[in-house]
Amino acid sequence: MTPQPGMTPQPGMTPQPGTPQPGTPQATSAQAEPSPEATQTVSQVAITIEKAGRQLEFKKQLVRIGRDPNADIAFDPNTDLLVSFNHAKIVVVDGLATLYDLESTNGTYINGEQIARRDLVGGETVELGRGGPQLRIMLETSQVAAPKAGKATASQTVFGAVAPVADLSLGDDVPKIGEYPIKPTMTIGRSDSCDIVLDSMYVSSKHARLDQQGGDLQVSDAGSANGVFVGGEKVTSTAISIGGEFTIGPFVFKYGPSAIAVYDTRTSTWVDAFELTRTDAKTKRNFLDQISLKIQPREFVCILGPSGCGKSTLLKSLNGYTRADDGTVLLNNINFYNNYEQVKHQVGYVPQDDIIHPQLTIQRTLHYAAKLRLPPGTPKAKRQERIQDVLSMLELYDHRNKPVYKLSGGQRKRVSIAVELLTEPAIIYLDEPTSGLDPNLEEKMMILLRDLTLRGKTVVTVTHTLDNIHLADKVTFLVDGKLAFFGDADQARSFFGVEKLPDVYKRFEERRGNTDSLKEDFKASQIYADNIANQLSPELAAGATKPPKKGKRIGPGPFKQFWVLTQRYVEIITRDVKNTMILLIQAPLVALFVVLAVRSDQASLGPTSTMFLIMSLSALWFGCSNAAREITKEEAIYARERMVNMRVIPYVLSKFFVLQFLALIQVSMMLTIVYFLRSGFTLSEPPGPCVQYGIKACGMLILDGVPGSFFEHLGNLYLTALNGVGLGLLVSAIAGNSDKAMSLVPLILIPQVLFSGSFGIPKADEHIKRGVGYAMALNWSLDQSKRISMCTPEQESGPDGCTTCIHAYDGFKHKRLKKEDQPDDARCKALLPVMSSLVDFPETLMVVEDGLYTLPSDHDDGPARRAHKSYLGFIVQGAMVLLMLILVCIFMRLKDRHNR
Repeated sequence: MTPQPGMTPQPGMTPQPGTPQPGTPQATSAQAEPSPEATQTVSQVAITIEKAGRQLEFKKQLVRIGRDPNADIAFDPNTDLLVSFNHAKIVVVDGLATLYDLESTNGTYINGEQIARRDLVGGETVELGRGGPQLRIMLETSQVAAPKAGKATASQTVFGAVAPVADLSLGDDVPKIGEYPIKPTMTIGRSDSCDIVLDSMYVSSKHARLDQQGGDLQVSDAGSANGVFVGGEKVTSTAISIGGEFTIGPFVFKYGPSAIAVYDTRTSTWVDAFELTRTDAKTKRNFLDQISLKIQPREFVCILGPSGCGKSTLLKSLNGYTRADDGTVLLNNINFYNNYEQVKHQVGYVPQDDIIHPQLTIQRTLHYAAKLRLPPGTPKAKRQERIQDVLSMLELYDHRNKPVYKLSGGQRKRVSIAVELLTEPAIIYLDEPTSGLDPNLEEKMMILLRDLTLRGKTVVTVTHTLDNIHLADKVTFLVDGKLAFFGDADQARSFFGVEKLPDVYKRFEERRGNTDSLKEDFKASQIYADNIANQLSPELAAGATKPPKKGKRIGPGPFKQFWVLTQRYVEIITRDVKNTMILLIQAPLVALFVVLAVRSDQASLGPTSTMFLIMSLSALWFGCSNAAREITKEEAIYARERMVNMRVIPYVLSKFFVLQFLALIQVSMMLTIVYFLRSGFTLSEPPGPCVQYGIKACGMLILDGVPGSFFEHLGNLYLTALNGVGLGLLVSAIAGNSDKAMSLVPLILIPQVLFSGSFGIPKADEHIKRGVGYAMALNWSLDQSKRISMCTPEQESGPDGCTTCIHAYDGFKHKRLKKEDQPDDARCKALLPVMSSLVDFPETLMVVEDGLYTLPSDHDDGPARRAHKSYLGFIVQGAMVLLMLILVCIFMRLKDRHNR
């Protein structure tokens, strides 16, 4: 079958020779070129709103309505109480005006009918809340010339029609904020004492110094946090000639014959990507295959393609989350990878997972984010002002006191965006922001992203849907890591020869197994030349071969970070009441089980040893189970905050600091209850020989209640719980998710029990037992409990003056009785079980030397045998805690390196 003219070739059809095929450069070149004289036009909508007899006219794509003082139609916050702070907005897309209710408290009504969304035709009466203020809307549509390349401004942006900007270095598109006559010496900074004062959080008080030397200008960094850039690279001091440029934060300076011009790029940020390649080291598969892009200022760019084609990988390579193996990314002509620390504040990134804590309210979420992200020295009033601006911008003000877990999916995503907007980034990257949203919320999210471009932001997002793709300025199609297309939606339909954009995926299916041809076809097209090749300057990427510079972190210092993170973590725990109560109730339950299961009316000391084992093991469990999920459940939040300015050590210590208090409460409750409930028990009289040789006096001390000092036992159990916290954090740092972490906890605790010294091991394996036992916190904890419980010298004498069986501070080497009171063999058999149960030595190891009951000199049984000080267990457990915290920090850093 031969396709007819104008008909799209279908699979199985044979095109005639010379017939252009869709998806090829021939198809593009065959399109009719418009004559130079032809003027392209777009629809412009003039909106006239009558409010209280006064008419207001707008010629813009976004009109905001509410009690927000910054709204286009602003109402009195004290009298118009039916109007929400962010009540409604009118958005113009492709000549069509649409009114949206912004989840207002009292609703929005058109001609008496409550609406969530309504396309406007003109003449509607809008009521803000039943019985509230009324607006009358009139529309007038006209055809105007489309904006020329390089001349679009934020207020002129037309949806789907933003033309490429030819030269943004210092063109008309970049706002000039002033010209300053040249002096022999000048200073630049945020301080009022500087010659050039710049209002930006990322400009230091005294940032740079300028010295005129002949015809050149010497530019020197004055010890700033963000640096000075010339030619895209950070410099300490360099000379520039007339016509040269240098950059400080978002400001570009141009050196002229008699003055220095300053330009603000915060609403004019562009991205150049050169030959980005990322390869799997094992399979050698290219996740990204030499992808080049030019993203213009204030563009809304969507990245699309089949599953697994590299969309998220490209997004992360552009924003620095995971850098490309080869290639260069420039941000306003500054090498992004080489100067990441200095320019990362201009970039916002919202990953697919939420980067907010569900327990906190929106207001508190932004409060902590602002304290962590904004530069040091930012006044509290400035932080609060920025938070209010962001809440208003994203239509969240009326929900600011709601916990995040009570928000809808779309609202949660807006909170994640709000966190990023706090630092006033110029470009925002989003990974699947519409994932999981219903069609209505999805449209609202896409319109919100479109709104951000009207505020001067550049927006790049990965998406899987094409329903609202008309809102985007550019679409990017990837297939198997290769760039198959980059241009606007109309160009995409023309290039691939389809009427509906979803049919592009059919073209990809037809070329499966030959995706290289898709890449080559696009690279040979005029669209590639217009949108990419002619827009990039390869010489700007020359600095890519230089190693990345380790810049100075911007943000609060480590101690301030630790304190803010600790405050946030405490608030998260206290707001999560159910989980916190479950954790705390474990302690009294365990204490009750100990009292019920371990009886005191026993003649030997075995039950007391069991009680210590259970309490020490419980303390280890408390700490480990509390901490095992605390890092994994925040992995997305931590990764994003780490990109910004998070330090590893303050983060880990903030977790440990809060969890150790929780563990202290748990072990205190457990030990107090055990002490109280066991204090009433008495010991039945031991066998005769024990009574005769003073065993009753010592035995009563050990078995009646909990022997030893309460506070010494508390200190021992507290250190054991800290070891549990350290183990839990280590597991959490290693495990990939919370489920894995909790499944690893038993594997950590079982060896602790087996090698605690409470279970017999065949003699042939004693060396293994000793070696492994030294590394077990539970072994040291149990040993320390027995030390604390032993008789003091004052308690060693019974009623008849004879010495009891154990010397407390003798290192367990000699277990003596007075020579004149040496028992016979029958009495010895009665003594040995008591002695062996206390120190966990098998009674068969005891021998008689010179009338003294002692141990063989070559016998060694773990910590108890080698200890010469009664508090060695405390010292060793403390050292173990420190070691585990160091290991946690090491694994966290290794994870960072792996992500990079």
